Amino acid sequence: MSTRSLRPSFRLPLSHPPDEAIGSLESFLDRTDQPIQSQRAGRHMTLTVTPAVRHFWSPWLNLEFENAERAEDAADTAIHTSVHARFSPAPSLWTGFMAVYFSLATAGFFAAMWALAQWTMGNRPLALWVVLACVLGCGGLWWVSMIGQRLAREQMHLLQDALENALVSPADPPAQS
Repeated sequence: MSTRSLRPSFRLPLSHPPDEAIGSLESFLDRTDQPIQSQRAGRHMTLTVTPAVRHFWSPWLNLEFENAERAEDAADTAIHTSVHARFSPAPSLWTGFMAVYFSLATAGFFAAMWALAQWTMGNRPLALWVVLACVLGCGGLWWVSMIGQRLAREQMHLLQDALENALVSPADPPAQS
């Protein structure tokens, strides 16, 4: 699992069909005492920690169960299912981060255009300071998200371990980042 991205992900190849894998995961979560809850829609599942242990940076693990014929690892005939797993923050937090990134990018673009106009007219392009502030703002936001991932690391491992304990058999190949 890559931890230097905004939304770390990994792929889990399995030797049983998608519906069987989903059933195994649901039955594991029903009988375990770990603080994990799930939501399912077709072949998509979302795993989160329960509200009792949830905090601002708590991760969500989004799972897509695909037939191996459509996945990259279809060359191995023992693999029937490929689970694409992606960590993300709560949807409201993710939306807020993306809105701020978009706002900074838009402000930076218009400030760059303003600076270009200033420079073209022979003035000092003071609007470049706004561009610099927007770039630093994006860097700061990325840094904050990395701190959030560090604070959520234990819960990320809890969700990933539960997924692997429920689905992986000794015949399955290891997970891929």
